[in-house]
Amino acid sequence: PQKFWGFTNRSTAHISWTQHASAFRDIDSETEWWDITDWIDKAFYELVTEDIASGGNCFGMSLESIYARKFKSLFGLPLDGYTWNQAKNEINIKHCYQAGAEAVYWFLGQFLTGNTHDPKDVFTRSRSAFNSGRHPVLCVTKNYDFSGAPHCILPVHWDSSSTPWKIAICDPNHPGTTKELTINPGNN
Repeated sequence: PQKFWGFTNRSTAHISWTQHASAFRDIDSETEWWDITDWIDKAFYELVTEDIASGGNCFGMSLESIYARKFKSLFGLPLDGYTWNQAKNEINIKHCYQAGAEAVYWFLGQFLTGNTHDPKDVFTRSRSAFNSGRHPVLCVTKNYDFSGAPHCILPVHWDSSSTPWKIAICDPNHPGTTKELTINPGNN
């Protein structure tokens, strides 16, 4: 728990243009009225990222904690001593990463192959990614169509020694502790 935030997941009413531009390296932070690519960037901002954190920053919290574990963050470990006000800007920026091309293409690939609804595969792949140094973030929803309280969590330990299989997670909605996600490998 010390390697995760000590504050609860919070929403951000509007991501600023500066945060949006910081999240995407090909975005011009100073727009010109005559530059057509700036118009396209502005439309993407207004349609996709401006309100992306209005329901919370769970993805950004999880991702920024991975950056901290890899010493690529403004924040050093332990993370549980930082406040929301100290970390908000960087978390908002990282939260926008989920709308980047690489993340969207990965998700589409998972969706088209059916891997988004295969808990055993998610367990195996996420553990393999973690063991190879590529820390995953898990995105979960209640419904097959990705509606119903979408949420991102950070898996930190996998146990397949008994049934059900267990993944210990850091949940942005429950700071200061780890929670457990279970998978029944018998009926998936």
